Amino acid sequence: MTHPEIARALEHLGRSSRDLQITDMYCGSANRAVRLLVAGDDVVLRLAGSRTADLVDRSRECNHMRLASSLGVAPEVLAADPDQGLILYRFADGQPLDTMDRPFATPVLQRLGRGFRTLRQAIGFTGVMNPWEKLETYLDEAGCTSPEAPDAFGTGWAVVDALRHACRPEDATPVASHVDPVPPNIIDNGDSVTFLDWEYAALCHPLWDPAYFASEAGLEKEECRTLLAATGMEGGMRILEDWIRLALAVSLAWCLLRRERAVGETSWNSEIAWRRRRLVAS
Repeated sequence: MTHPEIARALEHLGRSSRDLQITDMYCGSANRAVRLLVAGDDVVLRLAGSRTADLVDRSRECNHMRLASSLGVAPEVLAADPDQGLILYRFADGQPLDTMDRPFATPVLQRLGRGFRTLRQAIGFTGVMNPWEKLETYLDEAGCTSPEAPDAFGTGWAVVDALRHACRPEDATPVASHVDPVPPNIIDNGDSVTFLDWEYAALCHPLWDPAYFASEAGLEKEECRTLLAATGMEGGMRILEDWIRLALAVSLAWCLLRRERAVGETSWNSEIAWRRRRLVAS
């Protein structure tokens, strides 16, 4: 991402690029972002990643981020152009959860659980994320006609099939959810958490967000209990374990899709293998 490209994006959003200073750059699986000082303001400019246009509703993303910001669990949106995949938001100060020592300190998990609980109160979220439908979509897009194949789910596919009666989205009223609360997307400032990257946010089963975080962070059982209690769902530990397995399956299918689209890139193989091992071991 070059200085002229950043300046053009800011000007497109109606923001001056005067005294522009680049202080950091980030590159995720679906986005590019750069931290800037612009006229004294500490901000982040987010640009959509390549080959994600058919995977993300950018207008819905902006709306959900603004709704979450009004509740204090997302950064303030300063400007956006969903059609161009651009969002400018205020920098969220704190420590990303993926840089923290493990196991997570109890207060961190409690703040995270309260963040999920606060987000569930949001009104105005649209779209429903059904994990089973998402799983099938990712597999179809990846051209994966045999998910039980060794280079896909392998023996873990039997684990997934066994969850179909245990993890039923229709068994609970869907609530506002981040949907992709992986550790790098969560900032802890010691008082509360802020969620970043809202491109997949939607209405979903209340257990999805804690389950997905637990799966991607590799939480131990005691960590899961602490997190779940802070969300106000402390009685759901048994079913949470099933939802964690389903979350692993959806994440694995997403990685298969990204591998299919990243021609010649081998980094997705390790991501797939890690999730496959954990699914089988569960």
